[in-house]
Amino acid sequence: MKPRIRIHAGRLKAAFQSFSATEKQAILEKTVRTDAMGFVRDIVAITPPGSQKAPLVSGSKGERAVQQGLAKIRADAHRLFVPLQPFVMIRAAENPGSGEYVRLWRDDDGSIVGCPRVYFQPGATLDQLRAHHRAAFVRGRIRARPIKLQKEGNWALFRAPVIPRPAFEEFVTFQQAKLGILAGAWAEAAAKLKVRLPAIAKRHASGACQILIGADSYRVRMTNTVPYASDADLKRRAEFVLDSNKRRKRLATRIKAEITAVLKRKLK
Repeated sequence: MKPRIRIHAGRLKAAFQSFSATEKQAILEKTVRTDAMGFVRDIVAITPPGSQKAPLVSGSKGERAVQQGLAKIRADAHRLFVPLQPFVMIRAAENPGSGEYVRLWRDDDGSIVGCPRVYFQPGATLDQLRAHHRAAFVRGRIRARPIKLQKEGNWALFRAPVIPRPAFEEFVTFQQAKLGILAGAWAEAAAKLKVRLPAIAKRHASGACQILIGADSYRVRMTNTVPYASDADLKRRAEFVLDSNKRRKRLATRIKAEITAVLKRKLK
């Protein structure tokens, strides 16, 4: 995705004719840089873990967006795995039976809670859990429904990997440590434009940014390089930022300020 920012001079074109090439370049540089800075700030604010409802805030580690992001990672893990206390897993492993299902415990209503033998994973490793997660991760989202017990005769079955809780917590911790990777992919642009980033984005700094200066042009090219970033999501967020009234007002104010400054110098 290559969102482009175009500045239309319109009625200011005639006024520009009286400016020198140096003056035009200075106006162009300051207006484009200001607009690009605002773009970076605004798109980072709504890039996960930030959103339009809970934007990322520069500075604090305890912003609402981060807490929601951490909670979402845990919730997604619960949609993929059934974590059980180690003693339950050990007891089930010691008495696995010989049928199609592994018995975990008996419920108060008399039904036997268990899972298909293929899903019983008392020795689950982090690598195995990550592989299962990758398989369910499509276009930036977990494609899995909440896990529910399914009745089958006298059985109530979990049809998802049943794993020890310590393995589950290790996986959650590993995933939560990656929070902010998507937002951090704007870090290179932020560094070159001198934009302050939220702490959660700074810890995963990546991305690419080029500032291209021509004889009568000034361009900023930014790229989010996260491999699993969805083009559709990136485009949606960029369009939201580029179409915002806040951006238009900010850009108009900067253009007027820079032209006014040049005219004042000329009048002197």
